This record gives sequence, structure tokens and C-alpha cells, in this order.
Amino acid sequence: MRVIVEPTQLEIRREANAKLVNLLSKAHEWFRQLTSGQAKPIQKIAPREDIDGIHPVTLTSDSLMRQIPLPVDWQEQQRVLGFNQG
Repeated sequence: MRVIVEPTQLEIRREANAKLVNLLSKAHEWFRQLTSGQAKPIQKIAPREDIDGIHPVTLTSDSLMRQIPLPVDWQEQQRVLGFNQG
């Protein structure tokens, strides 16, 4: 017996969000640089990406590696990485 399922509106293919794809690509590159030791500390990446560098003193590439996998929830990520302290 075969069941044929008609496509629904949810299954319609959409175009990729170019900005999101670009951000994910950068994040993967940063991750590669940090985990390979090519960009240690994280301050080597920040100036190239125009990031202000305001982060907890305890947030280093080593401490970040110990947190993998990071929580999916943004607020939980902030808590785990030390952004909500003091």
C-alpha cells in the first residue's frame, strides 16, 4: 500500500535569508579560528568585525570551548557565558 501526501503551504520552499546565511558563515569561520588557535584570544577577531569587545572578563576562547554545546535559548546563553552577572 502506498500513501501519497499532497504538499502543504508549510512545505513550500522559500528563499534563503542572505543576511542570516552570511552571519552563520562568519560564525562558523570565527569558531574555526578560535578552536584551531589561529585567533587566540577573541580580541583578534573583534577589530576585523567591528565588534566593541564588551564582554565578561571571564569569557575567553578556552572558557567558550568548555560551554559547547551552548544552550539554544539566548537568555540562557547570556547566563552561562557570564553576561548577566553583577
